[in-house]
Amino acid sequence: MATPWWVVVLCWTVLGASRVQAVDLDPDVERAQRLFQEGAAAYDARQYERAIERMEAARRLLPSPAFDYNIARCHDRLGHEDEALREYERYLASDPAGSESATARVRIEVLRRRTAAQHDRRVRYLVPGVMAGLSLACLATGAGLVGSVPSSYEALDARWRMVGPTPEVESDASALRGREIAGYVVLGLGGAALVADVALWIRASRAGHGLQAARSGEVRF
Repeated sequence: MATPWWVVVLCWTVLGASRVQAVDLDPDVERAQRLFQEGAAAYDARQYERAIERMEAARRLLPSPAFDYNIARCHDRLGHEDEALREYERYLASDPAGSESATARVRIEVLRRRTAAQHDRRVRYLVPGVMAGLSLACLATGAGLVGSVPSSYEALDARWRMVGPTPEVESDASALRGREIAGYVVLGLGGAALVADVALWIRASRAGHGLQAARSGEVRF
C-alpha cells in the first residue's frame, strides 16, 4: 500500500519542507524530514521494520500524528497487534478528527477483539496446561519411587542373609514397603490427573471451536 498522499502533504507542511526554504531549516526539522522520506520509501518497499525505525526516529525529533498513524500501519502489517493498537490510539488521541481517524477506529475495534480472543484462549488453556504438568510430575515421581524398589530390595535381602532379621533390617524392610506403596499411590494420582487433564483439554477445545463459530460471521481485515 502506497503512503497516503495526505500523509506526505501533512508532514511536508508541518516540517516546512520546501525546496526554496531547505537551506534555512532547523537541523532537527531537516533530519526529521529526511527520516520521514526514508521511512516512506521503506514502507512502499514493504520494509516495515525499517520504516518503523525511521519514523520513530523522526517522531522523536518532531512529534506528529502522521508519524503515529504510519507507525501503526507498519506494526499492523507486521502482525504486531499490541503495538499497532497502541499507535492507533495514540494517533486518535493527537488527531481525533484526522483524515485517517475512521480507518484507525475500525482497526482499533478489530485489534481489540483479536487480542481479547487471544487472552481468552490463554486463560482457557491455562488450567489444562497446569494439570498436564502436575500429572507428568506425579507419574515421573511415582515411577521413580517404584523403580527404585527392586535394587533396594536386593541390597536388603543380601543384608538379611548376612545378619538375619534384625530390628534394623526389619525397619528398613518396612520403609521399603512404604516407599513402594507411596510410589503406586503417586502413580495413581498422576493417572487420575492425566485423565482429568484430557477431559479439560477436550472441554477447552470445544469452547474454542464454539467461539470461532460465533465469530465466523465477523468481517475480517
